[in-house]
Amino acid sequence: MLKPILLICAGLVFGYFAGFNDAQDHSENLGARIIHRVGGDNRERVSTDVDKQMEQVGKP
Repeated sequence: MLKPILLICAGLVFGYFAGFNDAQDHSENLGARIIHRVGGDNRERVSTDVDKQMEQVGKP
């Protein structure tokens, strides 16, 4: 029972210091940076321009 508690405590300490160092380097938090990166990579696949979609449908 002591080993899992020790591993959890070690993980919390490591995560705290890793997050603190990350916050020193970046102004946005990690979640926001990941969302912006994923959204930016997939923006061209998801088109919300209805007029452009209707023009493409109307082409022979």
